[in-house]
Amino acid sequence: GSGVFSVIQDAVDAAQDGDTIWIGPGRFTETHDFEYYNGAMIQVCITIDKSLNIQGSGRELSFIEPGGLNKQQDDPGGIASRANGLELTLSDISIVNCPGRALLFDQQSYDGRLTMERVDIFNCFSGVFVNGTTGSSISDCEIETIPYSPNGFFGRYVSDLSVADCHFVSGGVGIQGMTDGHNVITGCRFEGSTVGVDLVDCGSTEVTQCQFVDCWRAGIGISGTEG
Repeated sequence: GSGVFSVIQDAVDAAQDGDTIWIGPGRFTETHDFEYYNGAMIQVCITIDKSLNIQGSGRELSFIEPGGLNKQQDDPGGIASRANGLELTLSDISIVNCPGRALLFDQQSYDGRLTMERVDIFNCFSGVFVNGTTGSSISDCEIETIPYSPNGFFGRYVSDLSVADCHFVSGGVGIQGMTDGHNVITGCRFEGSTVGVDLVDCGSTEVTQCQFVDCWRAGIGISGTEG
């Protein structure tokens, strides 16, 4: 906004590992190339390659919006990271109008951690994809994806994941891949999902104090899950 940088990526590039970036009110629509899988280059708003705390001015004030991109539905569009061993915190911000995923956090070394607090995601093909993290947490977030979206949040090979007090519309929560630890989903509301919580070949997961409304296939699906 009116700070040192007018483009979020410029602030990320200038930051040191562990820094905090404050985002002012406004809509941040600038995009750049991101190297996706198999060397493919796609457009995203923000590439994360270091541990950062990114804090907006409020989810009704600070918007990341890569709308209008011509891209595949499974590609990320808002925030993307494929660097390893990162700790990323996002708070008080909205990610809107992504033709693909709102956020990709792919930790192939299985030692990263994502924390999301008071983050809204609206009108995106899918919400958050997290791979290979320990101790990630999502709280007080609202994720509303397009009808019949595959997931609002999808965790693969996640350990000790916490999803608390969140509202999911269309896409639910999916967890897949065997890990140690214990995942907890609590105090969440799922509306209009194919499956509200879908557990496939994953470790111990506890679902408590949740509401499931108009989930047309199942509120909770379980396949090959231990504990």
